[in-house]
Amino acid sequence: MLNSGTGNDADVPVFWSAAMITPSFDDFDAPAPAPVKPALPVATKDIKPGIYYDMSNEQYHGANGISCSGLKHVLECEADYIWSKQCPQDPEALRTFDIGTAFHCILLEHDQYDRRYIIAPEFNRRSNQGKADEAAFLAEVAHENKIVLSHEDNKQLQMMRESCYAHPAIRWLLEADGTAEASIFWRDHETGEILKIRPDKFIQINDHHIILDAKSIGQFDQMENQVERMGYHIQDAMYSDGYSQQFDAIPDFYFAFCSTTMSCGRYPATCRQLPYDWKSAGHQLYRDALHKYHAAKRDSDWLKIPELTRPRWAK
Repeated sequence: MLNSGTGNDADVPVFWSAAMITPSFDDFDAPAPAPVKPALPVATKDIKPGIYYDMSNEQYHGANGISCSGLKHVLECEADYIWSKQCPQDPEALRTFDIGTAFHCILLEHDQYDRRYIIAPEFNRRSNQGKADEAAFLAEVAHENKIVLSHEDNKQLQMMRESCYAHPAIRWLLEADGTAEASIFWRDHETGEILKIRPDKFIQINDHHIILDAKSIGQFDQMENQVERMGYHIQDAMYSDGYSQQFDAIPDFYFAFCSTTMSCGRYPATCRQLPYDWKSAGHQLYRDALHKYHAAKRDSDWLKIPELTRPRWAK
């Protein structure tokens, strides 16, 4: 197991250290170090350990190494991971609106928003003329390789972005000098497997290292349930390990949550970090999944069929 490098921390997960001190706002006055950008290999199937600042999202997903989402599949069932890699996707479905992806873009890659999305004008869908106008507009832009957002969807996304910027902690993290969408690859010491992560943003200010991850959430009062159900604690642990491997520093990990459900005329937003016990549980699951992946790959045995668990209410 990785450790923090301190005296008796051999069995302590990498994310836990006495050096994890929440930075103050004043710490962000110092300039961020200029990143060194290595040349990106042409063949992304053979990426070497390191950090790549100019790798596209498509190159990242096509590169060798297993990601956090891949390990979550393995955790459920090794065969599910193979399915996730081999199952064909409908290209038309990939062009449909997904609020989580669009929220991520408008918040963290705002300069890419107009390049990836077309904003439709407002149509009166209650009238035949409005329906005809909308159909004509969609036909006109069908040849463009962009996702069409309705007037209403764009309005919601703009309000969600403004909601995040109204929150002082989230705004502080968004406006701090940092690096967005860099790809980190490393070789695990125990299994020898190549792992990969793609943090939404990381910030390096003096001795403070921070990872920011933006999440949209349907119901704000379901935040804790979504963390557990979606495995965000696994992501926290794995990303912290990968970051530590690259920079030899333990990052603080912050989640910026924004609700997709309006409450009192606004979309609630907040910033949270996970407590030690939740991080520890995520770290154990991440390591368990990695060892399952390594064993299946070593033995060429992906045909695992787990049993269902009968729901508690039925017993």
